Amino acid sequence: KTPTPSRARPTSRPETTTSKKSKSPGPSKSRTTGAEKDSSKKSKTPTPSKFRAGTDATKKTKAKNTSTKDSEGEETTKSKSARPKTPPPASEAAPEDAPVEPTPPAADQTTTDPPQVVEPPAPPPLNFETEVLARLDALVLTSGADPSLSAADLLSSEAYLSAKDSIKCVHALASGTVPPDFPFDRGTLARHANPTVQSLARCLDFAFGCAPDDGDGGGGGPGGGGAGGMDVQLQSVCLATLMVLFRLPDVCRELEPPALGALLACTCTRLLDPRLAPTNAAPSSSSAGSATNAQVVSALNKVALLCAAKAPRHASFAALLQLLASPPPPPPPPATAAALAAAEAFPAKLASILGKLIQRVAAEEVEASSAGAPFKTVDLPPVLRALDQLFAATDDNAEGGNNGGPPAPLPAAQQRGREAGVGLLRKLVSHLGADAVRAAAAAATLGDQSGASAGDAAISGQARTGGRPPPPP
Repeated sequence: KTPTPSRARPTSRPETTTSKKSKSPGPSKSRTTGAEKDSSKKSKTPTPSKFRAGTDATKKTKAKNTSTKDSEGEETTKSKSARPKTPPPASEAAPEDAPVEPTPPAADQTTTDPPQVVEPPAPPPLNFETEVLARLDALVLTSGADPSLSAADLLSSEAYLSAKDSIKCVHALASGTVPPDFPFDRGTLARHANPTVQSLARCLDFAFGCAPDDGDGGGGGPGGGGAGGMDVQLQSVCLATLMVLFRLPDVCRELEPPALGALLACTCTRLLDPRLAPTNAAPSSSSAGSATNAQVVSALNKVALLCAAKAPRHASFAALLQLLASPPPPPPPPATAAALAAAEAFPAKLASILGKLIQRVAAEEVEASSAGAPFKTVDLPPVLRALDQLFAATDDNAEGGNNGGPPAPLPAAQQRGREAGVGLLRKLVSHLGADAVRAAAAAATLGDQSGASAGDAAISGQARTGGRPPPPP
């Protein structure tokens, strides 16, 4: 018979049986002898329990040099080498109620405090007078302190440039064009209104004689004591700043007679400067041409009218009357025949300008009184004191000589000044009444005599024109 396929593979049967039995990936079993079994027992790898036993043995050996724990969990060192004790864990450190003491640093450690940040002290607030106004005065003082300083050197000096920057700073404050973080504001101008006006008046007067002279002036610059040339740029900056300044009501309310008197003396005297006359039309550095002269005259007129009309009434009247009683000297005349002739007519022309300003301010007061009571809010004692000074300055000439003859004629300047004072006094009496004026004169201390008698004299006796008493009010 032909063998079947199942019986045809006798040789592969043992391999199949072996493969069936060795399903797991373990090592295949093989027959070994007795000697091999003994050797294999000796070389078997230790079980995990033997590993632990060996480890414990190792630990016991090492523990002799390290440390052991007693029953309370405290650690004692048995090794000869002294090691620093480790702090106990946080759970065993101290109870919550006990205060925690800070751990002192080791001997080899140094404690360093954190660096303290020291803030620099705040800078002191800037002073307007020392930062701005002092530079304007330094310009005038620098030119007067050094007689050998020429006008050309002065215009390029640091004092001149710093003064112009300060004037521009005042203009920016008055016009409101300064940045928000600027250290000064308009309130600063109001608090320093009087020194600001006085400093600007000195700089404006200085601008009429600080430029180099080309021959039309008569002195040779600021250090030589003469007329010098006109610095048109400095004039323009000063006049523009004053115009903006007098448009601020807060500044105008703070003005007093000394500051107004200084500015009015400068503007009124410089209006009579021979170099600004219409006939002086030579285009040069000192005259600056007829067109420029006309612009300077117009600006001077505007500033004089603004400061007289916008300031408090009593301050304006007092300043104008004091200038009439003690007129300022004329500016240094240029060395020309026409200028010398104009200097002789200067006092009468100045009195005429001041008298017109008094009339203008009185008219402004009448027009501004909507309630129909002009001069009702005017502080009369300062005005009456200035009137008393004006009448006292012309009293000796008006009373005549020692022989009791007719009073001597007044000079033209004193005559015009007395007329201006009489006109103002008449307006006060006509609007307020003689009794109110006498009461205000009694409240003011006028010299050594009592206020009532001085007021009576000013109303009825002293205030006369050309030796004739005024008609009764």
